[in-house]
Amino acid sequence: MSKPEPVTSKLGSEAALRIHILSSIAAGYVHDITSMFDFLNHTFLSYQRQGANMVGLVGDIFDFCTRMGLSRKAASNILPLLWEHH
Repeated sequence: MSKPEPVTSKLGSEAALRIHILSSIAAGYVHDITSMFDFLNHTFLSYQRQGANMVGLVGDIFDFCTRMGLSRKAASNILPLLWEHH
């Protein structure tokens, strides 16, 4: 019998996690960093990175979404920006 292959989370790359976080914000599942971690705690990525600090990475992704005009911060909340078609 051969050895089992390692399984890794597809959210392990920053690009994949960025898309996942942005879609969670846009869909209204996530409103702040606390609700983001409540959501992420139910993923395989969270299981794999037990004890690893993801706060900085998620915060950087929130900041990236704001800088790129994909979301905006309001107090401690992060809100999606609506795109208007003209």
